[in-house]
Amino acid sequence: PAAYERAAGQGRAIILGTLAGERNAIDPVAMNPLGDLLVEWAGLDRPRLTSSAFVELKRLAGPAGELVLLFNHGSQAARVELDLSLARPAKVIRDVVTGTTVAPGGAGLTGAFFRLDAEIPAECARVYRIDY
Repeated sequence: PAAYERAAGQGRAIILGTLAGERNAIDPVAMNPLGDLLVEWAGLDRPRLTSSAFVELKRLAGPAGELVLLFNHGSQAARVELDLSLARPAKVIRDVVTGTTVAPGGAGLTGAFFRLDAEIPAECARVYRIDY
């Protein structure tokens, strides 16, 4: 089988024997059907992301903070609005690419949320470091 589900500890795990993201490398889509299925299966909330063109979002979390990465693979700039719930209020948020820092309570952060309204140039990325 291409996929196998099994109980693991107090939860469940799925093992996939497929190249789930291969189609996105050639023809990007907002969410492929397998992604929809896995999001539902895991009971995850989708990030509130709107953009003028396809933008890839990656989020990496650690005990001291997280990284939010936005990739614009297209040939045109993309206007992005993003609203993410955070694990706890951030001490500081830094745009690693531009060096811009957003302090708690400043534009882009309200409570335990990260709000972003930005333009990502064509074929560029933005990386936000969130420190707790």
